[in-house]
Amino acid sequence: MSRGFATARNDLPLRSSIDELTRENTVSSNGMGTNTGRNEIRLLLEYESVQTWFDGLRPSLGYKRHGLTYLEEFCRYVGKDPDELIEERKARLQQDRDARVEERWLDKWHQEVLQSGLMASTAQGKYSKIVSFFNYNFTPLTIPKFPTVTPDQYRGPKRLRKEEIRQLLGFCDSYRSRLLLLIGAETGLRVRALSALTLACLVKHEDSSQEGIPVQRVEDFSDVEIPCRLQPPKRFYFGKKKEGVCFLCGDAVKTNS
Repeated sequence: MSRGFATARNDLPLRSSIDELTRENTVSSNGMGTNTGRNEIRLLLEYESVQTWFDGLRPSLGYKRHGLTYLEEFCRYVGKDPDELIEERKARLQQDRDARVEERWLDKWHQEVLQSGLMASTAQGKYSKIVSFFNYNFTPLTIPKFPTVTPDQYRGPKRLRKEEIRQLLGFCDSYRSRLLLLIGAETGLRVRALSALTLACLVKHEDSSQEGIPVQRVEDFSDVEIPCRLQPPKRFYFGKKKEGVCFLCGDAVKTNS
């Protein structure tokens, strides 16, 4: 870094999340050969441009962790701190609205990340978070073509195909296992929510109330309204990892009827 992450402030709106973000001594390794340490992540949160980014985006804790790690990598690569990146871009755009200095830096950094051996999907994630940082600081980058990831390059979660679900159903040894498999595949609910489901979490008929009329017996499946609303226990609608409203389609209901 040219100046290092040395700016300190006392009135930080993100102070409550600093300890959570820096709980581990080392958040991650950056793929460029430099470890992102606890102190540097803490100091990154103290830059005004980083606060503006998170105040506008309101991201999850996981997004903050990755975003700070990737931003630190990019700052080291170009030799600027976060505030310098924004201040210099604003000054550059005032002189020339077509300036593309930061875009060239980002493209070159992205190519070097790919050449370092990281997966294309990881490199794309790094790229997108730097773009987000500039966007929420009101200095958007001009990206003619965003990096793409082909299906064979993608290594993240994938949606199960129907034939794959049918194969998995063949290994289920109970009605509950079949039901949880279908609900998980259709709704994307997390495992913790799936494990807490009961038949009563399925709404048989809507009666204008918040709860509706729940399924009480397996036989009720033959008479449920399609789509069938799923209502996990209320605790899953609060907290940092909330579950959204979800429904089962006719295929899942028919398979379990």
